Amino acid sequence: MAFVSGLEIKYGRILVLVCLCVGLIILYRNSTKRIETAQITPNPKSSPSRSSRIGASDIENKDSIVTDDDKKSSQKDELVVLQLQLQKVEIDLDGNKCIIEYIEVNSQLTNASKPVILLLHGKNYNATTWNTGTGTMAKLENWGYRAVAVNLHDNGTEGCTNHLREEKSTVMHLLVKTLKLVKVIVISPSLSGTFSIPYITSDLYTDEIAGYVAVAPVIHSDYKEESFKKLSKLKALIVYGANDLSAGSSIHLLKQMPLSHQVVLADAGHVCYIDQPGKWHEELKKFLDTF
Repeated sequence: MAFVSGLEIKYGRILVLVCLCVGLIILYRNSTKRIETAQITPNPKSSPSRSSRIGASDIENKDSIVTDDDKKSSQKDELVVLQLQLQKVEIDLDGNKCIIEYIEVNSQLTNASKPVILLLHGKNYNATTWNTGTGTMAKLENWGYRAVAVNLHDNGTEGCTNHLREEKSTVMHLLVKTLKLVKVIVISPSLSGTFSIPYITSDLYTDEIAGYVAVAPVIHSDYKEESFKKLSKLKALIVYGANDLSAGSSIHLLKQMPLSHQVVLADAGHVCYIDQPGKWHEELKKFLDTF
């Protein structure tokens, strides 16, 4: 009996050990499954894969939405600069030789029915501003126009200072005649109004001028409303910047022209054609298309 009891105790111990081992194995396997499950199942709050999916979705949605800023960016005017050389034209002012510099484009699309564009400039600018500063020369060439931008205000001129100050309408007429410009549309910003206004209001040259683009031009105080009301056949585009506080008096006079149309460029100042070249070219093209 003692022998049997000894065996029972021995085997009982072995059975306990076996049970403990089996229990440990089962516990180990369960814990391993929990770890694997935790690694496979995404946590909606902290899972890296979840974060990257949200990021990708956000990018896709952003690409499909065109914001106002995107629209403005897409509408910005691309500046195209042409390789244009300064040329010189000599005009005769009562026996005095006056030499004026200019640049020119003459599109292959130009035909006799289209007017020629004559571009003047403001005080702190010159003829090349219409090329390197705004890209207007490239636009005009692309639209099929012959265009000439001249240097005035003692800038790029030789031997004609006094005449530029006193005989400005005559200078304009001789430029048009010498350069053989026909059906001229004059684009005149700022101080160049001291040349263009005497020219367009003179009764001597009405047959030369087809149109007038007034970009907040300077107008001498001697001019009255009647000077502009009489221009019943002259098409005119009046352009100025919404932030230009100096244009008021000249705009009032220009609006007296019966065939004038006024455009105000938002977010632009006195040099609105430089501040907003895209809108400037858009409005200029509309005007030119009426001829």
